[in-house]
Amino acid sequence: MKNFQRQLVLALLVATAGGPAHATLITIDAANYTVGTDISTVAPGVTLSTFTNVGDVVGRFDPVFIQENPFGTDLEPRAFGHADLPGPSDVPWNFHNMRGGAQPCLQDGSCDPDVFSRFYALYASFSLPTDYVSVNVHYNQFGYDGSLLRAFDSFGNVLSTCRVWGSSQDRNPQSGLFPDLDSPDCGAIQRRYDCDQANNCASDYTAFISLPASDIAYVLWGSDNSDSTGASISSLQFRSVPEPATFGLLAIGGLMAAFTRRKRATC
Repeated sequence: MKNFQRQLVLALLVATAGGPAHATLITIDAANYTVGTDISTVAPGVTLSTFTNVGDVVGRFDPVFIQENPFGTDLEPRAFGHADLPGPSDVPWNFHNMRGGAQPCLQDGSCDPDVFSRFYALYASFSLPTDYVSVNVHYNQFGYDGSLLRAFDSFGNVLSTCRVWGSSQDRNPQSGLFPDLDSPDCGAIQRRYDCDQANNCASDYTAFISLPASDIAYVLWGSDNSDSTGASISSLQFRSVPEPATFGLLAIGGLMAAFTRRKRATC
């Protein structure tokens, strides 16, 4: 019995001190929902919001809805979007002015649309910090602005940025192809400037941020500046990593049950 008790104590220490395990990739894919669906809380562990300074209350968090995808429709027929359309340049699938408007509003409270251009940014907040986030992005030939996926810790510090180039930024005139992402470690190209018979062209990227530790509390995604980016986003994926204590409690419960059964058997 004493030997078993020592084994139990050692197992409890390992269970409570061990790192997280069984990490799960969770994907929110617009193709799985009908147009008009509110996807703000459809997946466990993340809340999606439209962060905007448009309207009576600036710096607010609105829901995220499924919209028709105008680009890359053969790959993804639907996209993430918002419902509030106050101006002629705003379209429901467009998240824009992330760096020049959304980030200073979120970090410094500089949200006044009369001073900073109006913005709509996709905001994804995780219930537990994660180490991996990715988005699928679609462009057409008129997508002049680049878009940014930017990760923050719980204190609002920028951890990492992945940029997707727009069609006007360093495009190769010889090949008609979009350039690579600015970092080879933050994305993959699904399709490069593919044109149909009507000369409607599209490019599709997967942009991701992967860190060595689970420090990402939230991410922002949108175009670099205040102009329409001409890009849509069709999915978001992140790694859900349960807290070590969760596994510790499960292990403790199983070990205590085994100990109780053993004790009863020896009585």
